[in-house]
Amino acid sequence: MMTGSMIVPAVFFSIPLYQLLKILHVDQSLLGLILVEVCGAHVMFVLLFMKHYQNLPDALEESALMDGASPWQIYWKIMFPMARPVIGTVVITQTVWTWNAFLMPLILTLNNPELRTLSVAMYAFQGENIVDWGGMMAAGCIAVIPMLLLFVSFKNCFISGVEGAVKE
Repeated sequence: MMTGSMIVPAVFFSIPLYQLLKILHVDQSLLGLILVEVCGAHVMFVLLFMKHYQNLPDALEESALMDGASPWQIYWKIMFPMARPVIGTVVITQTVWTWNAFLMPLILTLNNPELRTLSVAMYAFQGENIVDWGGMMAAGCIAVIPMLLLFVSFKNCFISGVEGAVKE
């Protein structure tokens, strides 16, 4: 069921999500934009964590139980630190997805141009009859630099997280 939900396009949820934000009175605010991007349920991340925890040997948990650790201690002191590569992968992927998001930031910032994200602001370079290619290319270069720095900084974490989640 979770994997099947991956085929539903995000556009499908844009109207109910906007209505929910309007009920909460955060539809034209930075808080609403942050909530939409951060609280998205990404099944891929759940599957990454699931596969990572399935690959961990049961002996780790069993030995911690024999030493008298509680389930919370087992998770917090043993399992959670071992998930650092997957956590890094999730953080990097979510950051890139949020940075590149277009549809919901466009919908939520239509009446409030000062809240526009970079990807939505780049859309302003395209007019009805003309496109400012120079401005769009400059903005594209500016948009790519933080993501390149993020990936270069955490590439080992990202690669080991993806690699560890698909090992058999």
